[in-house]
Amino acid sequence: MPEQPPASPAPGRRRFFAPHPTGWVRKGVYAVCQRAMVNLFIVVTPGGALAIDSGTSPAGIAEALDAAGIAAEAVRHLFLTHGDYDHAGGLSAFPKAQVYLGADEEPLVTQQRARFLGLTHVPRLQTPYQSLRDGDTIEVDGLSVQAIATPGHTPGSMSYLVEGRWLFTGDAIALRRGAMRPFYAPLNMQRRRARAPLQKLAQLDGVELVCTGHTGCVDKRSTATAGLRMVEKEA
Repeated sequence: MPEQPPASPAPGRRRFFAPHPTGWVRKGVYAVCQRAMVNLFIVVTPGGALAIDSGTSPAGIAEALDAAGIAAEAVRHLFLTHGDYDHAGGLSAFPKAQVYLGADEEPLVTQQRARFLGLTHVPRLQTPYQSLRDGDTIEVDGLSVQAIATPGHTPGSMSYLVEGRWLFTGDAIALRRGAMRPFYAPLNMQRRRARAPLQKLAQLDGVELVCTGHTGCVDKRSTATAGLRMVEKEA
């Protein structure tokens, strides 16, 4: 697959959601932006590619990947951070992918548990998937993908650490001026637990890149973890 220079986030005012624009985040990591509000990410591997989340729907994904020289059929492993529609709605765009999901998310994607106030559910997950527990590691074409349980936004939310240096957090955290902060409280199912993922992720060593579901990416480790000190002061 071709190597491309990274795409720079679009300038503009601070917004509630500010995903990375469709394009290369850095060599080997490609972002697809949907509806100007959410990202899915593709990591190029020696034998193909893997995906972190699948976006809101399959619409436009194949075209966005084709523009980067990546075939959707080359994605053989897809890691869902959680089951909300805007992260799991595009699974059919990746017909060859083995899907992975946090084990504690199963009550939501099987609709045994409601998402908000007992009134709404996430879409039922029709695609077969493999359940992951905290610390599980999957090898993909010689790259390691470690599952890190980060509940709070949903009970089974997972973050994924690729090769010990690229961290994909879904909605476990938000980036605000480049600093890692708890995700937006009204959208979290377990608000009292929402700060714990930030503390857990900030303690990881060797992380070079942090990518979130809705607030883009940051590659300055010291800047990203500055949010932990803010949270500790507020506690």
